Amino acid sequence: MKKNKIIIVVIISIITLILSFGVEIDSVRIGKFNDFKNTNNKDIKNSEFFKFYNSDKLLVINLWATWCKPCIEEVPDLNALKMKHKNNKHLLFLSLSLDNDSIKLKKYIESNSFKFKDITFNNIYYRDTILALIENKKMSFIKSQSIPKTILIKDKKIIKIFEGTLDEKEYKKIDSIVLRYE
Repeated sequence: MKKNKIIIVVIISIITLILSFGVEIDSVRIGKFNDFKNTNNKDIKNSEFFKFYNSDKLLVINLWATWCKPCIEEVPDLNALKMKHKNNKHLLFLSLSLDNDSIKLKKYIESNSFKFKDITFNNIYYRDTILALIENKKMSFIKSQSIPKTILIKDKKIIKIFEGTLDEKEYKKIDSIVLRYE
């Protein structure tokens, strides 16, 4: 009987520790998640992204990659949307690439075909944490991404997520949301 009580106390202690400190199993975080640290133990509060995230602006964030054909195909439409609202001081268009090939990414960005402010290189050490923060605060690091994805954030809250290539109807939805914040 005493042995069973000890086992129960040990199990409860282990569960308490997991919930207090958290543990990551197969890319799923269980228990406490520190929104502001990444695997390199870098504080996301020092990232360029965190400055934007804490601003009072409406953020339009496009997740993309150079290897993603639909991502590249929607660039002209995204650029047109940005140019339409270029004088809106309450709006910020950002892009974050999921590319692992930094040379290819840098060449693409330098080609000036993407008019969004790309934050990939300035936030490279924080990328996984940024993705976790804007997609699901309970998962610390997201291993797979469906892209393209456009996320609208205002006051640290996700207003809308558009999965996949945007169509005309979705551009109108984004446009109407953006107009509310002019």
